[in-house]
Parts: sequence; structure tokens; C-alpha cells
Amino acid sequence: MAHRLFEEARHAANYLRFRPTYPPELVKAIVSYCKKHGCSKQTAVDVGCGSGQSTTLIAKEYECTVGVDVSQEQIRQAITAQSESSFESVSYVVAEAECLPVDSSSVDLVTCSQAYHWLDWDRFHAEMKRVLRSPGCLAVYGYGLPQPQDVRARQLMTELYGGTLKGYWDERRHFVDDCYKSFRLPFKHFERDDSMNISTHTTIGHYVGYISTWSGYQSYRKQHPDDDPLEEFKEKLINVMTPAECENPLDTPMYTIAPLFLLLGIN
Repeated sequence: MAHRLFEEARHAANYLRFRPTYPPELVKAIVSYCKKHGCSKQTAVDVGCGSGQSTTLIAKEYECTVGVDVSQEQIRQAITAQSESSFESVSYVVAEAECLPVDSSSVDLVTCSQAYHWLDWDRFHAEMKRVLRSPGCLAVYGYGLPQPQDVRARQLMTELYGGTLKGYWDERRHFVDDCYKSFRLPFKHFERDDSMNISTHTTIGHYVGYISTWSGYQSYRKQHPDDDPLEEFKEKLINVMTPAECENPLDTPMYTIAPLFLLLGIN
């Protein structure tokens, strides 16, 4: 993997707790595309799986699903979460997306959620040619910035994201901001779907927790350990959104929406 982030224990735990959940429509779109091209539903591999949010969604449709991530802490979180669920067909392994511990021509679907921009693309594409059956599908997807519906909250988030944290984001972050529009999967059949989004009813506390998982925020804190811009952001958010009579401001409801992008290719 070209870039490695999100590997510290606390960050991995927050990643599992606060990151958005993909809608069922995403899996339906992937499965429909695979069916249209005659792909089997035996084996799926979810690369850059993090703490397994995407992996468990795919596992509902495939006989065997393997989650792969370079981070031992992320895999540990995924295994812990799995022990609390009923997904016996899922396994997790620490490995690079560019060097998967699976046999050649053994995989029907490879998914990559919010991680494709971190990969060594030439090596990864070569690995896809090796592991995918014919036909087999590569599904790459992710989401843009979850925007608060409240205009005042959205302005505060924009100031934090593009102002305070400007210069602390990895250079590859712009691919996500652009919804992967500059990417094209190197397969004979390629499609992209921009018709979906992730809408979330959340709270100020949970939204602040989500922002704490941003790589730009993590980078800022490492360079400025005595300065936490998220505390100021939280107080401003409470001031503009929380009624005076509210006993617990962090429970103040919020609604956010993020664009979802999906890239599909058939080997």
C-alpha cells in the first residue's frame, strides 16, 4: 500500500464507532452489476477493510468473505466487532491490497471502500488480474464529506476542513473530494454510479467523533499536541444548534448527507 494511515489503536476504535454506514442500495447495485456480467457469488475480498463496516455488508451476499487491511489494529477491531455478530462466513487478515493471500483466479468480487486512493495502483491492478476469476468484479467506492443540513453548521465544518486543517491533509485526499472522478478502472467493462448518497441522522457528539477520525485532524494534532481545534468547533456547533433548555448539548440532533460514488469493472 502506497500510503498507510489509521493504524493507531485509539484511531482504529473511533473509526469503527464513528464512520458512516453504507446504505443497502450500494450492495444491491454491486450485486446487480455482478449478476448482469455472470459473476459467481462464492468468494469476496474486501481490501482496505478497516474495521469491517463494508466487509459485513458484502458478507450478506457471498458464501465466503475475507477482509484485508495493512493495519493490525484495524483488523483487531474488525475481529472484535465480528465476535458480536453472526457472520461466521467472514475472516480477517493483515495484508497489503497489492499482495493478497489468496490463490490466483479464486475471487469473484473484490471491494475497496474509501481506500483506493491510498494504493499503489499499478501493483494493485496487476493483483486484480491475478486473483479475479473470469468473469470477476472489482468494485471501488467511497463517499465525500458528510455535510450538515444546517447552513450554520455546514459553514463551521467548511472552515475547519478547508481552513484550520488546510495543509494537514495528505496530497491524495483531493481524489476523495473529487469523488474519484479522475479514476477509471483498467477493465474492458467499466461503469460508475453517482446516483446514491449516505444520509445520516446523528448528534453533535457523534459528528464530532466522526471528525476526530479525519486524517487531516490527526495530522494537525500530532504537529500541535497542545492545540485541539475540535474543541472550539464543538463549542461553536453547540452555540448555533443547541436549544438553551437542552440538558445534554452533545445529544443535539443533526442530519448530514454525503455523496456516494461507485466504480465497477469486470475482469
